[in-house]
Amino acid sequence: GVVSVENEPNPILVQAVYDMYDTEPIRAVGVDSQNCRFIFIGRGLQKQKLENLFMECAASQ
Repeated sequence: GVVSVENEPNPILVQAVYDMYDTEPIRAVGVDSQNCRFIFIGRGLQKQKLENLFMECAASQ
Protein backbone atom coordinates (compact mmCIF):
# COMPACT_ATOMS: atom_id res chain seq x y z
CA GLY A 1 0.00 0.00 0.00
CA VAL A 2 0.88 3.65 -0.08
CA VAL A 3 0.42 5.70 3.08
CA SER A 4 0.82 9.33 4.04
CA VAL A 5 2.73 9.92 7.26
CA GLU A 6 2.60 13.12 9.25
CA ASN A 7 5.79 15.21 8.89
CA GLU A 8 7.03 13.09 5.96
CA PRO A 9 7.33 14.95 2.63
CA ASN A 10 6.75 11.85 0.50
CA PRO A 11 4.35 8.91 0.73
CA ILE A 12 5.62 5.60 2.13
CA LEU A 13 5.34 2.34 0.21
CA VAL A 14 4.37 -0.57 2.49
CA GLN A 15 4.68 -4.18 1.31
CA ALA A 16 3.67 -6.96 3.66
CA VAL A 17 3.12 -10.71 3.81
CA TYR A 18 1.66 -12.13 7.03
CA ASP A 19 3.58 -10.45 9.86
CA MET A 20 6.60 -9.37 7.78
CA TYR A 21 6.68 -5.95 6.16
CA ASP A 22 9.02 -3.49 4.49
CA THR A 23 8.65 0.26 4.05
CA GLU A 24 10.37 2.78 1.83
CA PRO A 25 9.71 6.41 0.90
CA ILE A 26 8.67 6.98 -2.69
CA ARG A 27 8.52 10.05 -4.89
CA ALA A 28 5.06 11.58 -5.02
CA VAL A 29 4.92 11.80 -8.82
CA GLY A 30 1.32 11.28 -9.88
CA VAL A 31 0.32 10.31 -6.33
CA ASP A 32 -1.92 12.39 -4.09
CA SER A 33 0.31 12.53 -1.03
CA GLN A 34 -2.70 13.10 1.24
CA ASN A 35 -4.36 9.76 0.43
CA CYS A 36 -3.62 6.21 1.47
CA ARG A 37 -4.26 3.11 -0.59
CA PHE A 38 -4.05 -0.53 0.42
CA ILE A 39 -4.36 -3.56 -1.82
CA PHE A 40 -5.26 -6.88 -0.23
CA ILE A 41 -4.73 -10.17 -2.03
CA GLY A 42 -6.39 -13.21 -0.52
CA ARG A 43 -9.38 -15.50 -0.45
CA GLY A 44 -12.48 -15.03 1.63
CA LEU A 45 -11.52 -11.53 2.76
CA GLN A 46 -14.32 -9.63 4.44
CA LYS A 47 -14.23 -6.07 3.11
CA GLN A 48 -16.40 -4.55 5.84
CA LYS A 49 -14.39 -6.21 8.61
CA LEU A 50 -11.11 -4.89 7.16
CA GLU A 51 -12.57 -1.39 6.81
CA ASN A 52 -13.79 -1.48 10.41
CA LEU A 53 -10.35 -2.53 11.69
CA PHE A 54 -8.67 0.34 9.83
CA MET A 55 -11.24 2.82 11.13
CA GLU A 56 -10.58 1.59 14.69
CA CYS A 57 -6.85 2.20 14.18
CA ALA A 58 -7.47 5.70 12.85
CA ALA A 59 -9.88 6.52 15.68
CA SER A 60 -7.34 5.47 18.33
CA GLN A 61 -4.92 8.14 17.10
